[in-house]
Amino acid sequence: MSHAQQIGDPTWDAWLVLAWPALLMRQRLALPPRLAHPREVGFTAPPLAEPAGQVADFVRSLEDGSRLHVHEYPGGRLKLHRDRIDPARGVSAAAWHWTTEAPSARAALALAVAVLLVSRR
Repeated sequence: MSHAQQIGDPTWDAWLVLAWPALLMRQRLALPPRLAHPREVGFTAPPLAEPAGQVADFVRSLEDGSRLHVHEYPGGRLKLHRDRIDPARGVSAAAWHWTTEAPSARAALALAVAVLLVSRR
């Protein structure tokens, strides 16, 4: 198991140590109110994000090639998950992230299979 990544803010880093096993298991975690807003600790808005009911997205690349991704929902609720592949690392990483982690990729694959099956009739 990899070790919790650090972002340089003591409160965030302490929380990430505790949250890291759940993040590795692909869980989405509510951020506790005691943590600084992601913008205040180096998270930035990504150039592209899939809609999931959020009003804003914030991401932060990590040294292990993954990234932390925060969804901000109406009312200020914040939820964090870890993207195993950071699409900011290049075109191939972005493509791999989309095909393995993005919900729209599953929908696109299902549509492609349906079109293929219908076209073979």
